[in-house]
Amino acid sequence: MVKVELNESETYSVEFLQSCGETIIHALKGFDGIKACYCRESDKLKVAKLEFDKSKWTKEKVVEFLHAHYDQIVSFNEVKPDVHLAEKITSNSSIMEKLSMDMALPYVYNGVALTEGTWHGKFYPYEELKKGCMTLKGKKITLDHGDTAMSSVGIVDDVWFNDEKRRIEYRGKILDDEACARKVHTGSITDNSVEVWGDNEIEDKRAVRKNLEFKGISLVLHGECPFPGCGILPELNQNIAA
Repeated sequence: MVKVELNESETYSVEFLQSCGETIIHALKGFDGIKACYCRESDKLKVAKLEFDKSKWTKEKVVEFLHAHYDQIVSFNEVKPDVHLAEKITSNSSIMEKLSMDMALPYVYNGVALTEGTWHGKFYPYEELKKGCMTLKGKKITLDHGDTAMSSVGIVDDVWFNDEKRRIEYRGKILDDEACARKVHTGSITDNSVEVWGDNEIEDKRAVRKNLEFKGISLVLHGECPFPGCGILPELNQNIAA
């Protein structure tokens, strides 16, 4: 049983072990304001407690951290003493279902569909992206490019072209998949991938995509088009019913 103490001290304390002998404390690398308390058992380490600095973490952010990284923490049971928890936590960790958070559906988020550049060996020019961007509006949002009814999680609610950044941006609506919405909200899913048809032409000895028609957006763990070329815009995510 995990014990979360949101007390009046200088830290929020999250306990994973009720009792511990020798304790080793390290700052959690990559996460400002978190200390990990490890319990040494024989030649192994276990996570006993996490402490969150209140000057840098709110209650809501602590809960989001637990949603995103709970599975990695509780499975961190038998590792060598020189391996720390930070090396086991990634931004693409699965979201904990046990500590469920209420997600208002539809869940609305903003993302980048595609930016001018070369992807999969083909160049997508500014003019063609701008010309074809509105074909994305109203198209489906899926998980991992699935083509079944169960893999469809929402729709592309709106689309616009960002001239300054030379990219297609969109507003997505996750309609009825609370688990998917939670993963987007906590940052467990940060990438998206477009499904696009078009003509391939050779110009200046390179392949150029033209007459683009977008068929949909897929939420993926690791997209071939890295952010900021594609991906979810976390600062604009919303947990609202719309």
